[in-house]
Amino acid sequence: RQLKKTKHEGKHAKESKKAKRSKKGFYNGKTLKLEVNHDDEHSFHGIARPGCDSVVAANYTKDAVVGGTLYVFDPIESDNGIGKEKSWMTMSDGKKFVDLAHSAIEAGCVPKRRPHMVLPSPNGKYSVTTYFGDQDFHVLSNDDHKIIACISNEYLKPSVFGGNVHTGVWLDDENFLAVDFTGCYNGQCGGVLNKFEFTTDINTGLINGAKWSGSLGHQGVAVARGTSATGPIAVGNNPIGRYADLHFVSDSKGSGSIMNATDMTWVKHFNVNEFGTCGTGGLWIAPHPVDERIVLVVYGNQGDVESPRGSCVFKVDMSSLTIEDKWQLQDNADAHGIVYCTRLIDNELSAIITMRQTANINVMKVADGSYYEKGYELNANVFSAMDIKWYEESNIDDRNRVLKEDAEVAYENHQLMSDIAFLLDDWLYITARGPKPVSAVKEAYFYHNARPGIFAIKINLDTCTPAKDQSEAFTVTSFERS
Repeated sequence: RQLKKTKHEGKHAKESKKAKRSKKGFYNGKTLKLEVNHDDEHSFHGIARPGCDSVVAANYTKDAVVGGTLYVFDPIESDNGIGKEKSWMTMSDGKKFVDLAHSAIEAGCVPKRRPHMVLPSPNGKYSVTTYFGDQDFHVLSNDDHKIIACISNEYLKPSVFGGNVHTGVWLDDENFLAVDFTGCYNGQCGGVLNKFEFTTDINTGLINGAKWSGSLGHQGVAVARGTSATGPIAVGNNPIGRYADLHFVSDSKGSGSIMNATDMTWVKHFNVNEFGTCGTGGLWIAPHPVDERIVLVVYGNQGDVESPRGSCVFKVDMSSLTIEDKWQLQDNADAHGIVYCTRLIDNELSAIITMRQTANINVMKVADGSYYEKGYELNANVFSAMDIKWYEESNIDDRNRVLKEDAEVAYENHQLMSDIAFLLDDWLYITARGPKPVSAVKEAYFYHNARPGIFAIKINLDTCTPAKDQSEAFTVTSFERS
């Protein structure tokens, strides 16, 4: 394939009368070498630009657009007082972000496409960044927020073909289980779960790579579940007790299963009928903080009155391999994020659930699925009235990003398109999707004025519901770097 591309190279690089370029390529059965010499001031394929220390990272083009931006928010560092604008952590180079493409190249890695998750290790030293547009993932050091290792499925072919790594889970400080949404294993596509054991540098002790430990494909899984296809989205266990080896695998195409991550085998496939109106849209798995048997699994879908779609939270008992309970949430709301909160007034455990399509939150009693708070509207109650800035990367004082202002566009004053959430002390941090360059929210339910970044509201820890006074609520938006 590479040789064929070389022969047709002329289609991508037109000869210039002013520039005399010479090209020569050869294939020796193992590697392809392409040499390009040019004597004009313009770049060839946009690689060699004046002022840039350009290097060839790979001898092929994986994607037209790669990279991404990592932001870090430190509540202590950003505490400038009520009413003052908060900001992202300043990195060692003076910038308030990490350019993942540059960081990858500095680490000797090839930049990847569409960073999706940041997954901290149990010991807090590292984070894995998965890419939903690539088969690989990167490991970052949490000390300086730089990429230090690149893990790839490239060299597992033909047994394992990578596709799109949506997320994963640390099994311990040395092992990671990656969820490849479209990967193939031994000829069966429709997703694959790949386990890796990290290697460390003998001098620094830091992770420098990984060894493949095994894979679990989806041969026969769709039939066992009663679905037409498979597409694993997330995996998770309850690590606190006897059932830590068992992981629930949620699926966007329908239903779900339980696997054993130690010996990489399937343990139980659930029939899709057990999921009712929430048969598709599998998402996150949240381990119960006290009960070693239980994980909560979120399933969410976008829909409308004409084509209603359900959202549910399933309480799965890993000891009996059964769905113990189902919480039916609002239709056409798209349940997405979930965090636990223990109420101070009665010591009852609750779950705060963010709804992506409506930007509402529900607060549920974990014991029986009843509501402490139902459909709290984050935009109407907190964010629509706020003047939320969205800055370009440079000269932020003079180049405030102005989004589309159109009174005829629905939800124009709605500035939050919510995603997953995190609870720290009495602050609920909600990651927010913007209108570009990519969003999973469908056009019909799209908030054209949405700001990307984090949105934070106060939680009353007595009841684990939103506080009545939200005067301290704030946002920190990402930079417009596209």
